[in-house]
Amino acid sequence: MARSVRRPRVAALWLSACLATAAFAAAPSVPDTATFVDKASGVTYDYPASFKLDPEFHGSPVMIGVSDSSMEKGDISFRFLTDPALVPKVDSAADAEQLGAALRAQLDASLRRAQFQRMGSTQLLGRPAADVVYRHILNVASRRPLQLRLVATVIGGKTYSLRCSYPADLAAEYDAVCDAIRDSARLR
Repeated sequence: MARSVRRPRVAALWLSACLATAAFAAAPSVPDTATFVDKASGVTYDYPASFKLDPEFHGSPVMIGVSDSSMEKGDISFRFLTDPALVPKVDSAADAEQLGAALRAQLDASLRRAQFQRMGSTQLLGRPAADVVYRHILNVASRRPLQLRLVATVIGGKTYSLRCSYPADLAAEYDAVCDAIRDSARLR
């Protein structure tokens, strides 16, 4: 009798070990990340460690964001901006929609050759936020459209905006990076 009780236990342990090993082997690898501290905006966020720091201008020691730009991929950048509040507060999805409309009005007035794509609401820095996407041809000669994505909220009288910019044909890959930066962002 003792022998028959042990066999199911041993079989159950063996099965558990096999399932755990298979689950671990099948789990997607998580890329290494680094943390960017934006002293100007007071925001920190995690980004893929393979990215480079993005200087304010060529040769500047002041880093304003992160980049995955290359000759093959094109201009790819992620950074936070702070501006005076476009709306008084963002405490709800309705407030985020108002902020999105204000961002749209601002972008429509300033971006030539830009086409509005979509607007929605999300979360940024633990607050409701607007998510506004445009396609923009920055360089007429290249004709390669960029996707410009702004995720913004208002805290303490300031608009905090995550600006994600990358070639539109790479949007599937870099939208996920923009989402990861948005989700990891926090005020210092």
